Amino acid sequence: MSIQEPTVRASVLVGFDRFLTARGVDAAKLFRDAGLPLAAIANPENKLSINSVMAVMNEAAQATGDPCLGLSFAEQFPVGGTGVLGYLIKNSSTVDEALSTVAHFAGLLGQPFDVHYDKDDEGALLWWCWPSSVIGPKDQYTSFALALLLFRVRYMTREDWEPVFVEMPHERLACKDKAKRIFGENIHYNAERAAIRVDMAALNGTFPKADGLLKPILQKFGERLIAEEPASHGVASEAAAIIRVHLPDRLASLEFIAGKLGHSPRALQTMLADEATTFENLLNDTRKLRAEELLKDTDLPLTDIAIMLGFSELSSFTRAAQRWFAAAPSAHRQKLRSVSKDEAR
Repeated sequence: MSIQEPTVRASVLVGFDRFLTARGVDAAKLFRDAGLPLAAIANPENKLSINSVMAVMNEAAQATGDPCLGLSFAEQFPVGGTGVLGYLIKNSSTVDEALSTVAHFAGLLGQPFDVHYDKDDEGALLWWCWPSSVIGPKDQYTSFALALLLFRVRYMTREDWEPVFVEMPHERLACKDKAKRIFGENIHYNAERAAIRVDMAALNGTFPKADGLLKPILQKFGERLIAEEPASHGVASEAAAIIRVHLPDRLASLEFIAGKLGHSPRALQTMLADEATTFENLLNDTRKLRAEELLKDTDLPLTDIAIMLGFSELSSFTRAAQRWFAAAPSAHRQKLRSVSKDEAR
C-alpha cells in the first residue's frame, strides 16, 4: 500500500501569525525554520503537510515558552474559522448533529484520516487515530483540535460544561492547571487515539442560533467538495485505526474488527486482499507502529507497553520486538531516542 502524505487545510492556522506576533515572536522566521513558508497560510484552502503544521506549533510552543500553546490558540480561534466545516458545525441544531457533522465532513479539513462517532445510551464518543505517516510532534496540534471541539460544545450549550473524559495520544501536557481548567479532571494521556466523550445531556442540547435554512445548503456544498477529493484510503486504514484502539483490551480479532466495520470476516479479508494486505499483516504492522510510538515518545515501563499492545506478558512483547526490530524493547528504545536527538541537532 502506498502511503499518502497527510494534509490539513491552512484554515486551521487562521490568525496564527498575528497570534505569534502579539507574543513577540517573528512568525515568518518561525515558519521558515519549521519548513513551512508563512505565505502558505494566506489562502485558507491551501493544503499543508500536517507534519509541518505540527512542527510549526511545536516550534511556537518553545519560542513563546508556552507548553500549552495549542490550548492558548484554541481559546482565541474564531467560531467558523475552519471554513465550510466550521460553519456546518455552527449551524447544527443540536450537539449530536454537530459532532456527527464533524465525523462525516472531517475530510474537508484533512486527509487521509477518519473521524469516528460512536453513540450509545449514555452519550457519544468522537475519536480519531493519526495515520502512521503522521510523524510530527502531536501534543500541541492534538490538544488544539480537541479543545476546539470542546469549545464548540460549550458554545452550543453552557460555558461550564465538561466532557466525561478526554484521551490524548501523547505525553502529559506540562501545564496541568490549564489543561484541567479546559478539559476537566478526566484526561487520559498516552492513549491509542484522540477522543472526547460527551454525556447525553450535552448531546441533546439545542442551539437556537443555528440557521436551519443555511445548513442544508452548506451540507450540499460540503458533499460536493468531499466528492471532489481524491480517494485517500481504503478499508485497511479504517481497520488499522480500530485495531489500534482495541489492542489493550485484546479484542482486535478479525471477527470483532469486521463487525465494527459492518462486514463479514470473509468480506473484510477480501477487501484487504484488494489492498495487497491481510488482516494478520495489518494487525502485526499496527502493533509494531504503536510499539515504536510508545518506546520513542513515552517513559512508560515496558510491562505497561506490552499490555497496551495486547500482549499477556512482557516476554511476548520481547519476542515480538526481536522479530520486528532485531533488538530487545529497551535497546530499540535507546536507538529511537538516539536518532531523535541527532535529528534535533
